[in-house]
Amino acid sequence: MDILFAGNTAAVSEGFYNAIEKEYRCIVLNGSCIKDKLKKKNILYFKSENDEDTEHIFRSFNFETVVFFSRVLDGEKKIFDELEKLEYILYLCRKRNISSFIYITGNRPQEDRKKGEMSREVLLAACEQLCRKAAQVQGFRVQLLRVPYLYHTVIKTSHAGRWLDTVLSGKQLVLPGYESTQTDFLREDDLALLLCRMFDDPWEEPYLDSNISGRNKISFEELAKLYTELGREHGLQVEVKYSGKDECTPLYQTDEWARREYGWAPMADIRRDLEEASHSQLERNNKNKNRRAHSILSRRIFRIVVEQIVLFAVAEALNYLTRDNGMFNFIDFRFVYITIIACINGLGAGAVSALMAGVGYIFSNAAQMSWQVLFFNVQNWLPFACYLLIGCVLGYNRDKACDDIKSKADELKLLEEKYDFLQGLYTEVAKGKERFNNQIIGYKDSFGKMYSVVKRLNSTLPEMVFYEAVDVCEEILGNSHVAIYSIKADSTFARLYVCSRRCTGSAEKSLKITDYPELLECLKNNETFFNRKALKNYPAYATPIRREGVLVGMLLIMEADYTQMNMEFSNKLRIMSDLIQDSLVRAMEFYEMGEKVIEDTRILEADKFEELLDVKKRMRRKQYSDYVLLEIEVKDDRKLNEISRRISGLVRENDVLGIGKDGKLCLLLSQTSSADMKAVAGRLLNSGIEFEQVRE
Repeated sequence: MDILFAGNTAAVSEGFYNAIEKEYRCIVLNGSCIKDKLKKKNILYFKSENDEDTEHIFRSFNFETVVFFSRVLDGEKKIFDELEKLEYILYLCRKRNISSFIYITGNRPQEDRKKGEMSREVLLAACEQLCRKAAQVQGFRVQLLRVPYLYHTVIKTSHAGRWLDTVLSGKQLVLPGYESTQTDFLREDDLALLLCRMFDDPWEEPYLDSNISGRNKISFEELAKLYTELGREHGLQVEVKYSGKDECTPLYQTDEWARREYGWAPMADIRRDLEEASHSQLERNNKNKNRRAHSILSRRIFRIVVEQIVLFAVAEALNYLTRDNGMFNFIDFRFVYITIIACINGLGAGAVSALMAGVGYIFSNAAQMSWQVLFFNVQNWLPFACYLLIGCVLGYNRDKACDDIKSKADELKLLEEKYDFLQGLYTEVAKGKERFNNQIIGYKDSFGKMYSVVKRLNSTLPEMVFYEAVDVCEEILGNSHVAIYSIKADSTFARLYVCSRRCTGSAEKSLKITDYPELLECLKNNETFFNRKALKNYPAYATPIRREGVLVGMLLIMEADYTQMNMEFSNKLRIMSDLIQDSLVRAMEFYEMGEKVIEDTRILEADKFEELLDVKKRMRRKQYSDYVLLEIEVKDDRKLNEISRRISGLVRENDVLGIGKDGKLCLLLSQTSSADMKAVAGRLLNSGIEFEQVRE
């Protein structure tokens, strides 16, 4: 599923999208297009500078849900362009038939908003009214989520992170609002978890307006003490100031909607997170200081100063050493110095080098003539003019060339970003085309797969249907935690009939289904149970198996990874359950029509019993099921119907009596190991039934 994130996407960090991309592909609209970020598997970043780019993205992807972040999440007062951006995104959602839209904004209550800046509150009210109208008129579901401060302490994009950096830098900490103002914080990965559950199980109402609490209720006074203590741990004295303006500050709001609907509750504690982050943040600050010290040494101005001093000294030294040499009387090394500086560093450095060369000329001639002659003789001005002319002309040409290069480089960068944008869209469209082609091929192949499944399940023996059902489910569903239970109409227990190898030993052999009310309710309503609330001891999935409207069994997926907790897997499971149900009912009807039992008993005749025993052996070899075979000693004075009646009252309904190939009476105990024999043996012996376990 593709999810679009638009609006103020900088309000959350990359870690937020990393938490979502495990289950969904995230398309993020932001102000920059970073090449290395484009290489992420399920996170695509696109630079959207205008409406045309945004529309390109909507045409290139098939979004299920669009999430729009408000600028108020940053505590911004200036949100003048929010209404325009929100209106255009809603227009594209209507145009592209988007099913769900989520607007994440601040959680200031309406009565408190009236106290704030009028223009800001009018814009916020207009944004919310626009969302309500979109739900009423445009026909897609809209969810307005009011959240507190979003934080991620590792980076400085959140308030908590910026305040922590201010404290550890030894600067004054300015907190918005008053000391008594109660605020709240929500860590972004908790929000990501809630959104994932909303994506997976969308709301039904056309419009919902809900508050989300981070369960980190704290006053600014308490927050100031916390930051002060953190600063004191690192030997810093923190000065705290309160702005007294809290119209943009999120307040603490209670909520029950998220917990009630999605079983969601925030887990993060800002106090603990700030303590952990302060140590890592201090280490980063120390590294940054070292980097800053190194950057100062490498700054351009420092380099130019060093070059000026060194080259000026070299030029003056050469002029001094060659002043008495007739071969060098026509050479002025100051021109060489000016030329080098101007060509390398531009107009400003060239002008400075010309002035320094002039100073050097004055000092070199001060011993030969008085300063009056030096300054008032027009002929002596010529060197100064030449120095300045060369320095300025060469420096200007260099700067002009650099400006031209920079202009071309900026143009090239713009074209590269445009290319990256289009290339990213093209790549994703091509991938989508390939996926759809594979789906078409898969649909064509699915006829063969479905025929194979139906053929394998086509048996007149119910045990064979169960045996093949496990193999088929593991193959089609890609899950190796399958279990099938049988349920009698008058029983509160479900008996394990067969299960996957990985469930052997962990799957309960008898389940009291009344202990699982939510699962039982779904089965009675002929619905698939989906453990989206992570209920303890519940399976991940459960589907009913019915015969003539009566619940006779259930197909369980005991465990499922996060990639299988979605509607696609649930639909596949239901299809497989229906196929197994049809095959099982048909097998049971055939079996009952042709059931060969000894008259007035439930004892199977030899051929049927051997067929059943053969299937049980195959199940045992694959570790799908286990059994124990007992030979019952039949005394001459006892009739078979009497023995059958007595044994039937001592064993389970899925245990089978039959005649073995040697003509002896046998009892097949399903889903029973040698270790489980004590209870059964005790009941049989107490009833006067003697037996011997068959060793195979």
